[in-house]
Amino acid sequence: MQSEQFSGPIAHPKHLRAYEEILPGAAERIMTMAENQQNHNTDMEKKIVAAQISDQKRGMRYGLVALTLVICLAAYAGMNGNNTLAGMLVGAGVAGVVGAFVKGRYDTSA
Repeated sequence: MQSEQFSGPIAHPKHLRAYEEILPGAAERIMTMAENQQNHNTDMEKKIVAAQISDQKRGMRYGLVALTLVICLAAYAGMNGNNTLAGMLVGAGVAGVVGAFVKGRYDTSA
């Protein structure tokens, strides 16, 4: 009993030669197919990374807007004599920002 194994994106060279003998031009077509697949995979990886970066930037912008809104509401509440509400808003905003920085720094799931 004889067993043979080969792993890779294209056929083993001796099999490629056999394909070429059976169907002239087949080896070139197989190589082109492997190159096209590799180019497709590379393009998809680039698009995925670009989308992840875009999502992170969008999240940062929304977070900045939300934090600015909380600070403005806290300032408004403080100017109108509601110091308790102002303190709670600032405390929640600071806790959220610190939590986001800590999670972002130590989060390995991304």
